[in-house]
Amino acid sequence: MRSDIWLAEIQTLDHAQEMRACRNQVRNFMTHNTAEILPEEQVKWFEETYLPARKAKDLFGYVVRDGEEPLGYGLISKRDGRWWVSGGLVADARGKGAGFYLFHEMTQMIHEDLRSEEAWLDVLNENEAARGLYEKLGYVAVSSTDLLTVMVHRQFHEEAMAA
Repeated sequence: MRSDIWLAEIQTLDHAQEMRACRNQVRNFMTHNTAEILPEEQVKWFEETYLPARKAKDLFGYVVRDGEEPLGYGLISKRDGRWWVSGGLVADARGKGAGFYLFHEMTQMIHEDLRSEEAWLDVLNENEAARGLYEKLGYVAVSSTDLLTVMVHRQFHEEAMAA
């Protein structure tokens, strides 16, 4: 993977609008919520949901970039006491290492920065490429419905492995 792929944390409304633009491009492929997000809806989300949740350290958002070009987005969110990752890449960015980087980095943030042994995600069953990526990263399926498979990544500490 090229060294100019990096994550920019969402800190401003402009960043949130970049995330919205990326998410709208992947909404039929990477997410089970296919509704388009309008600019004014993103403003409301950023101000009323994201900023308070970010301050409470329950939600973290990122735009994955190639230099300055947005390639996709990622979210780390706390739901029901578990840390979940989600996100997606625009079509031109897929298969070039940006998805691996995005989900690897978010998974490591959960384990190292948030000190959780588990990172969770769900994937559309029809999205075989994403599921393969998650398996390559160490995620394993724990449940499935007709639409989604829930996967978990468990961080094993050295002392636990030695026991």
